[in-house]
Parts: sequence; structure tokens; C-alpha cells
Amino acid sequence: MSIFNTKYEIRDTRYEKGAVLLFTLMVMITLISVVGAYLGFVQHSTKSTGAQITDSKAIYVAEAGLQRYVYFLKTDQDYRDDCPDLSENFGDGNYSVQASLDQPTNTYTITSTGTVGGLSRTIEQTVTVDSGWTEIIYDEFESDFGNWTDGGDDCLHYTHPQGTHAHQGNAAVNLQANTDTSVVTTGDLSLSAYDDEVKVNFWYKAVGMDSNEDFWLQISTNGGGDYTTVQSWAEGTDFQNGTFYEESVTITGYSLTDQTRIRFRCDASNNGDDVYIDEIRVLAYSDDGAGEVTVENVVDTWQEL
Repeated sequence: MSIFNTKYEIRDTRYEKGAVLLFTLMVMITLISVVGAYLGFVQHSTKSTGAQITDSKAIYVAEAGLQRYVYFLKTDQDYRDDCPDLSENFGDGNYSVQASLDQPTNTYTITSTGTVGGLSRTIEQTVTVDSGWTEIIYDEFESDFGNWTDGGDDCLHYTHPQGTHAHQGNAAVNLQANTDTSVVTTGDLSLSAYDDEVKVNFWYKAVGMDSNEDFWLQISTNGGGDYTTVQSWAEGTDFQNGTFYEESVTITGYSLTDQTRIRFRCDASNNGDDVYIDEIRVLAYSDDGAGEVTVENVVDTWQEL
């Protein structure tokens, strides 16, 4: 009998090694997933940040275009008169600017689109410009002749419930035939303080006018002692019967006085030849302050579209 009574335990370590390997794989998979998710987050954040930067740049480029257009309104008469489109490169992108004018108020609505890296943003701003023109009289003839004098039998105050021949509302001036009464005239207009420019804006519609029959716009600077025709409109050349037309005539070359008068005269053949005139606006020009732009907080008050 052996003097040693020792038990030996023989362990199979293969299972332990397998468990460790499995645990290690799980840890590695988890780490890879975490790292992959983090990298995806970083990539997404980078793209998002890049998009935000591009977006902000597009806004700034649009604003630059707006400011550029305001500058041209201040310094360039062609921009004030014609509102041309403007497109220029700026920084990393470009801007495209359009403007429209509300003539009675000299108010411009400016729309500017900035584009950077294919991303576009659009803003809009309204500004008022001192064009140098002052409104002297304006009449829509809804109740009477207003600032204008009835010439007589061939000058009528036209009214109709549906305003068929009035450009707005229900009334207009109706001139017909070709007599001494085929006229409508202002009273004396005090214009000596203005430079020698008068503008007449109006709408008209002809009915029954024969080919080449016309009507005239005239001016007098001696209280109606005599008149000079400054422009005429003839059927078939300048207008067609039954259609409304808008006109703006700038009268220059006359020394304006406080007895300046404006007159419309019909030059047709009978009472079946009619011209309806509506929304007559007379303005006078002074270069004192002309071109000044009233822009309050352009940067702060533009509106994104």
C-alpha cells in the first residue's frame, strides 16, 4: 500500500478557452459597433454642419445681392426707372436679384436669391426711393371731375354700375368728336418751384374711333392762353378700340410757371368716337434729394421667402 493517498483532478480546459474566446469576440463586436456608430455620427454631424454652413452662406450671399441692388437704386437712375435684373458671382456662390416698382409710392420690392454649392435661399426687402417726383394731383373721377375742368358738351363724366369703360371703379372722363368742347383741363398748377419736367400717368380706352383718329396731351404755361401738343395717340398705330392702355409721358423743355395747365383733347369725327381716360396722375420733378433711398434696417427687416 502506498504511503501517499493523493487524488489528482484532471481538468479539461478546452471549454474554458472556448468561453474566453466567445467573450472576446462579443467584446470586439461591441467595440466595432460602438466605433462604427460613432464614426457614422461624426460623418453625419460633419455633413450636417457642412450643410448648415452652406445654408448660412447662401443667406449671406442673398443679402449681399440685396445690398448691391439698394446701392444701384441710390446711384443709378436706370435702376430706379427700369428695375433691371442683377446677377453676379459673390464669394463661393452667386446672387440673382429682381425688383418691381410701385410707382405711386416709389416703393421697390427687391427679391434676392443666393446660391452656394447648389443650395439656394431667397429673401425679400421693400425700400422707398426719393425719385425726385412729387405728386401734384391725382384723380379717379368716381364722384366728379376732381382737379379737372369739364370742357363742355363733348366732355362727359362717364359713369356705369359695372364701370365698363372705367379702368378702375365706375367712372372716367369721356371725350368725343372734335370740337372746342372735346377737352378736359386742369386748373393752374403751381409748378414754378420745380425743375422743368412734368410727368402725366394715366389709363385710357377708346371705343368707336376710326382708323388714324386720335387724341392729344397738351401743355400750357400761361394759364391756358395757348397750348402745345406734346404727344398724340392714333387708332391703328398706338391703340386698338376696346382695350385698356397705360401711359406715362414726361414733358420737358418748358419753363414751368404757377399757371401751368395740362389738357387732353379728342381729335375724332363725331359723337360715336370716344376716348375714356381714368386714373390721371400729374407729377413734377425736383432734383433736391433725388436718388435718396429711405431704407430702414435693411439687414434686420428682410423677409425670407
